[in-house]
Amino acid sequence: MPKMKAAPPVVKAAPVRRAAPAKAPTEREQRIALAMKRINTEFGPGTLIKASEIADGPIPRITSGSLSLDVILGGGWPAGLWHELWGKESSGKTAVVLKTIAANQQLDPNWLCLWMAAEDFVKDYAVMLGVDLDRLFLFEGNVMEEVYQVIVEETTAGNFDAIVLDSLPALVPTREDAADDIGDVEPGLGARRTNSFLRRMGHARGQREIMLGEKRPTTVFIVNQPRQMIGGFSRYGTAETTPGGMMKNYACHTRVELARVEYLKDGNVPVGQAIKATVRKNKTHPPNKTAQWDFYMDDFDEHPAGSYDSLKEVVAIGIAMGILGKKGAWYTYEGEQWHGQEKTTEALRGDPKLQASVANEVLTAIRTVPAKYNLKSVDGDFEET
Repeated sequence: MPKMKAAPPVVKAAPVRRAAPAKAPTEREQRIALAMKRINTEFGPGTLIKASEIADGPIPRITSGSLSLDVILGGGWPAGLWHELWGKESSGKTAVVLKTIAANQQLDPNWLCLWMAAEDFVKDYAVMLGVDLDRLFLFEGNVMEEVYQVIVEETTAGNFDAIVLDSLPALVPTREDAADDIGDVEPGLGARRTNSFLRRMGHARGQREIMLGEKRPTTVFIVNQPRQMIGGFSRYGTAETTPGGMMKNYACHTRVELARVEYLKDGNVPVGQAIKATVRKNKTHPPNKTAQWDFYMDDFDEHPAGSYDSLKEVVAIGIAMGILGKKGAWYTYEGEQWHGQEKTTEALRGDPKLQASVANEVLTAIRTVPAKYNLKSVDGDFEET
């Protein structure tokens, strides 16, 4: 009798998994969707969004032209935000802004700047600092309302990468300018105009990002000068404030105080000055950090007029980061040693190969500063985390 063949095993079909039906929006979600539609229609697209829709990634930055200042700012000026620079006369305010423009023009051939000249603009000084005047546009006028209107319009239009207001105290409100008698001047009018301007600027920046859909923001620099605070008291000397009202202090994302530390001299003749910057406020990096660097206003040795002593900055940062070893007053690097920071800088200046090696290590380390170091200043005072 022939053998019966075994029946093939029964293969059970895999269960069909059906996608869960879309969850119907709740009554609350429907109300929120309607509110978003209404608000964005009434006040402009993007006025009300979910926080998750904000673009991810690091804050874009632009260089200041000074490696030391870039470090204490957190990698440069945060792009698309507002920055106030203030200090007494001849402290380097205009020089720092012009060097910022020149440095970014060198990095990007399409980089354009609008300069709101409420004070006199010195063409030769800008050229000496390396500014390409063909990519710098000048608006001359000191009527506060007109200047603010142009800044808001150009921020919305996105025609310029940077706008500089030089300077805020030179602006005059219309009613004050038209007053027949000095006694008719209305106290606090300029501060109120500035407050209104800053509120409009916030809306203009948001509208630009929505309308243009680009990542090339407009960075605004406000140059200011301190004034004595009438009726104010300070245990450290004369109480001072900066014009523009308190809202300016809250609205600006970065506030940097500049000061002249000393003159750099060729014998008894001043050829430059040491500039000290203190970041009093910084919304994108820890504040209260200081930097100091040399700025030459006349030709001296290997330093042309209008230049920073970049190598001296590299050495100072290299010491602060430990790239250049330090034992007492002696500094070492790759088997070489020098006595004192000044001698170290001179030695590297005379050895281009060694200079390039230190500069490359410093520039590489700068990219990891937030993760590895908490620099208080670039002259050797730092804390390793």
